[in-house]
Amino acid sequence: MNPFWTKEIECPICKNNFNAFMVRIEKIKLKSRDSDLMGRYEEINPNWYDVWVCPQCFYASFRLDFSKLTPKTIELLRESFPERKVLAKGADFKKERNSYLALISYQLGASCYLLRKNCSDKVASLFTKAAWLARENKSYSLEKSFLEKAVKFYKKSYQEEDSSSVDQIMVAYLTGEMERRLGNYEESLKYLTLVIYDRDASKNAEIKRLAQDQYFLVKDTIRKSKQPAATELFKNLKKIDFFTLLTEKDLLNLAENIGWKIVDKDQVIINEGEKGDSFFIIREGRVRVTIKKDEKEKEITALEKNNFFGEMSLLTGELRSATVVTLEECELLIINQEHFAGIILKNPSLAVRMSRILVERQGRLDQVKRKEVDSSDSSEEKNCWNVFSLFLQIKDTFKF
Repeated sequence: MNPFWTKEIECPICKNNFNAFMVRIEKIKLKSRDSDLMGRYEEINPNWYDVWVCPQCFYASFRLDFSKLTPKTIELLRESFPERKVLAKGADFKKERNSYLALISYQLGASCYLLRKNCSDKVASLFTKAAWLARENKSYSLEKSFLEKAVKFYKKSYQEEDSSSVDQIMVAYLTGEMERRLGNYEESLKYLTLVIYDRDASKNAEIKRLAQDQYFLVKDTIRKSKQPAATELFKNLKKIDFFTLLTEKDLLNLAENIGWKIVDKDQVIINEGEKGDSFFIIREGRVRVTIKKDEKEKEITALEKNNFFGEMSLLTGELRSATVVTLEECELLIINQEHFAGIILKNPSLAVRMSRILVERQGRLDQVKRKEVDSSDSSEEKNCWNVFSLFLQIKDTFKF
């Protein structure tokens, strides 16, 4: 069966009758769809036939708009025929299309819509289709150029033109997604947020879902772009008390292998009673530390920049002794046992010195928990027992 059928059309500009190609629905086989809604097809690409072009005067338009012209616009389009003839470059629109003819049809369509009112979304759509065509042909620099033009007209449509005739949710989503592809992440977030929080977005649940997916993708990309270099992390590690016991070489090695992430406000980082083998350093932000007491949550302390938590789980594998929740967006460094093992195994004497520091720190924390000072906690005799006990736990954990 012929994959096409034709429809006889009268051109509203030159009154020429021509046959417009239409792709049979059963011949359209969608394989997948990109996040900016570009369809990938097995055989015939229906996007190539979205624009009807009069082969005589080269008037071009999406099929639904083909005859919706005012007398003034018709006159403008008649006067602009010489320009369209140059753009057409002798193309024959009486035959089946290839990617070249598709591109020329988009260009002709854009030139015609620019003469019509409130059609920025149509112009943007044609630049978008040209970008898709460039992507199909792996012409990525050209794709970027077309996306930049598409974004310009989508924004004009969203901000300046009659919203009743345009799907504003779709326009906002495509603007946000294209800004993401262009690397303009803050602009991308702005438009994706418009979709997510628009009350009418629920009418198009799929677009809202896509906007949410892309929003978190952009946030993650922004966060990763902020990841500091190892030399910066090295400086952070030097400010942590028991890391001052390490050589610069060991610290730099640790900095090169350390974990890093940004955590949103009001997120739980660790839960009291859970297993853990990692240690966290606050590079930016604040967290609160709580414990359960008499079935109620009790805040112990708040930790800020250059403070740390989770060290006992790192060194001994103990269950988490408290819950830690972010008070604001936090940038955290994360050290796992496997990262730290090489250092501690190479220099076991560090375990004794670290044990002393941690016992003293734990003693201060215990005083805060009880809100009282127990002089016996600070006694040298008790500290010796606690330090040695902690050292043996570390020794058992790292098998040295």
